[in-house]
Parts: sequence; structure tokens; C-alpha cells
Amino acid sequence: MEDQKPEKVPEAVPQTPVQEPKPSVKPEPPVSGPLSSFEAWLYDMLVVKAPYQLPKAAKEWIVRYSPWITLVIGVILALTVIPVLMAAMAVSSYSSAVLGSVYSAAVATSVGPMFYLSLAVLAVQLVVMFMSVPMLLKRQRKGWMLVFYSNIVSLVYSVFNTFTYGYFNIGSLFLGLVSAAVGLYVIFQVRSYYKS
Repeated sequence: MEDQKPEKVPEAVPQTPVQEPKPSVKPEPPVSGPLSSFEAWLYDMLVVKAPYQLPKAAKEWIVRYSPWITLVIGVILALTVIPVLMAAMAVSSYSSAVLGSVYSAAVATSVGPMFYLSLAVLAVQLVVMFMSVPMLLKRQRKGWMLVFYSNIVSLVYSVFNTFTYGYFNIGSLFLGLVSAAVGLYVIFQVRSYYKS
């Protein structure tokens, strides 16, 4: 028998992960609007200096489905705001008419002006979200800007809601700040997909 040498199997070349290009220091498209300096600062913090960039596939998924996610969140908000407003008005009316001034004052502290102001801010966010959907579908910058404004309104709502019930609700404020930070991070990660 002949000496047969085993066939040499080529070694697998380790594949290096594809590195996404570093985000530009200069925002593209350029910042604009009444909050342009705040937008530029957030871009710097959430895109340029962010320790983690979302992968391209994740960004494309977000851009593709964000109009529908925005629509669903808007419907959920609408289903929340309208019944809560009606219930608050009913409780306020009932407590004034039936229970007298002592109980009416107790209800007024929990369903007072801050409560209605919080609901008004939430209603503004709802309108802005619904306005953004057609523009997000077309990947227009105006749609992205409306989602950005909606996140800012959500942050304002969190601050108002902290004082809604007559005391400082730290849990509500913390949850609002965390959700605003996550929402802003995501929308700034996909900002470059929305052109003018």
C-alpha cells in the first residue's frame, strides 16, 4: 500500500464582524427647527458619543415599522386619555353635587388643575403622533421631527404628572425620564434615514 497523506483541509479564515462606519460628527440632515440647539446636543450625546450604535438591520427594521408602532401607541393613548378625562369630570361633578364641600375639596386635590394640565399635554402628544404617521411612511424629516417633538412633550407630561395628585411622585418622574431617554436614543439612532 502506498503511503497516503491526508488531504490538507484549508483553515477557516476568521471573519471579522463588519464594522459600521462611525457616525458623522455633523448631523445629516442638518438640525433645524425651534429646538435646533437641543437637537444638536442630543445628536452629539446619543449618536456621536453613544457607547453603542444600533446595527444597520435594527435601524432599518425600526424605520420600516415605526409608523405602525407610532399609530398603535397613538391609539392606545387615545383609548387612555378620553375615558380618563370623562371619568375625572364625572367624579368631580359627582363629588361637588352629592358629597358636599368637604369631599369635594378632597377630590379637587387629586383631580385638580395639574391633572387636567397633564391630560392636555398628553392630548397634544397624541395629536402630534397621529400627524407624524403619514410623513414617517414617506421617510420625511418632518415626520421624524414630529416624533422628536412628541418625545419632548412626553417628557413634559412626565414632569406634570409627577405633581398631579398633590404630592411629588418620584416613581412617575423616574419612569418618564427613562422612557424619554430610551425613546430619544432610538429616534436619534435612525435620524439619518429621514431626509427632507
